[in-house]
Amino acid sequence: MKFTEKEIQKLRVFLYRAQELKKRRLFKDGYPKHFLEVYIGKSIGYKTIFPDEDDFRSMLIDFRTFLLQKEPNHFNSVCNLLYTKLESNELKKQIAEIRASYKTTLEQSYIGYTFIDKEFNPEDNLDYWLHELLFHTGQKIDVISKRFNESKKPLLKYDFVTTVLDLSGYIFSLSTVISQILQE
Repeated sequence: MKFTEKEIQKLRVFLYRAQELKKRRLFKDGYPKHFLEVYIGKSIGYKTIFPDEDDFRSMLIDFRTFLLQKEPNHFNSVCNLLYTKLESNELKKQIAEIRASYKTTLEQSYIGYTFIDKEFNPEDNLDYWLHELLFHTGQKIDVISKRFNESKKPLLKYDFVTTVLDLSGYIFSLSTVISQILQE
């Protein structure tokens, strides 16, 4: 396995940013508690519990860099780099499994929903919350907000929080592999 100095730097940036993400107060005592409780009686309802809003928003600033293609710690580009450069089939298998789980998390939701006759998957929901609600604003938000009325937003938020926490776990798993590689 021969990495260029630039590639080693990319791996170090990923490792550093993953460590910074894990240090966020949100993860201080392990994974934060969040849940969705559905109850059926005379009507169907649900109750949700979410992590502390300020802690979660703070964590998203670090988390978001793993999704941005121009960032050196972009999750998929780091996976590609590792997979193409590593000679160990065992490490390649670990990378492939982590990446497959990451991809599945973005494609398959805990909650199924349709938006304008198109399935709205976790990746769409992630984009909606990160780019439309939290970091940018635009007209797209008005269309989505009208379609998903206030009663449905907690379900979307639950799916968003679950997706972010699951993806963070894969980031942490990949950082463990990178740490092993850099020590060799």
